[in-house]
Amino acid sequence: MQPKTATASPRSVNTLAPTATSALLALVLLILTLEGCSNSNDSASAIATGAQALTFTHTPFDAQPTRRGPSAQPPTYATSNPPALPAAPTISTGQTLSPPGVVQTRLHSVFMRSPVDCWATGTRIAHYDGHRWHDALPDMINQNDIFMLSATSGWAVGDDSVLRFTHGRWSQLDDPIIDALAMDGNLGLNKVQFVSETEGWAVGTVGILQYKDGSWSQVGAPALAPLYGLYMISSSDGWAVGALGTILHYTMGKWQVVDNPASKTSSAALRSIYMTSSTDGWAVGGSDVLHYTFGHWIKVTMPSDANPFAVFMVSAREGWAVGNAVYHYQDGSWQREGIRVDEPLSGIYITDTGEGWAVGGGTILHYQHGIWSIYITQN
Repeated sequence: MQPKTATASPRSVNTLAPTATSALLALVLLILTLEGCSNSNDSASAIATGAQALTFTHTPFDAQPTRRGPSAQPPTYATSNPPALPAAPTISTGQTLSPPGVVQTRLHSVFMRSPVDCWATGTRIAHYDGHRWHDALPDMINQNDIFMLSATSGWAVGDDSVLRFTHGRWSQLDDPIIDALAMDGNLGLNKVQFVSETEGWAVGTVGILQYKDGSWSQVGAPALAPLYGLYMISSSDGWAVGALGTILHYTMGKWQVVDNPASKTSSAALRSIYMTSSTDGWAVGGSDVLHYTFGHWIKVTMPSDANPFAVFMVSAREGWAVGNAVYHYQDGSWQREGIRVDEPLSGIYITDTGEGWAVGGGTILHYQHGIWSIYITQN
């Protein structure tokens, strides 16, 4: 029988080894702790300092540094959406006609070359480009009428000056006859029309002026009263109307008085004339509405309260008149339109395409797609 021999099992060895190791590690930690006590204050200070530095230099990802001083850059805006500027008196929403702090624009006359090239004049000259009205000549003036020969050539006349549009700008005309009449206070032009670049006419309190070969001259005419309306059919055929029911006809190189049934009282005046041909036309003013047909002027009935100031004919069968209201001529008679008019209108123009404008004082009406609408009222 073999004697039993005592041997250490692997389990016993593995159990004892960690115990000895743990004792050794505890001793080392105790020594390190005792040695580190003298330096504990310095270590804590260093950690705190490091934390402060980190906090000071760290910038959160969603924060932006603030710029200060002269190097600061102003905010930038997309060119399509600039910051809003202080609003000025407008002719329509966002469409400036008069600068801030200035008397509101008063308009007398309107002229259209096309639906996207329109002009109006009064205390200023304004231009419509198909999108908005804006000041073409913002200076305070008093021009009573405007006529455009082309997109680059035009004329405007008024109480004390004549303006010409060339090279994209308006300038006061330097002409000896115009200057002399203006200096004497006798200019007072109310209407202007050109038959070509080299020939035109203007009428007013001064009578009749003709522009030819680059200069203006005063024309002898039998008018006994101020003239307000003018229509030249051609260089040899034209008409003018004015106070006291005056009607003049230009033919055979001379202006002659034409008999007519208009009122001849001191308060009566024909203000506007439009000829559709040499044999057909209209003249209006006050309570008078005259139709030229078969070689004679005859009086025509309008609504009882009518007080037309300007007339514009689209054809011999259709036309418009404005004054205390808007009137439409069609099917042989004049009818009042339903649009409200708060102040007298003095100018109207309708294009061949059926679009038009009417102006007067601070009011502008727009005619489009067969409907009149109030574009702006500055009252």
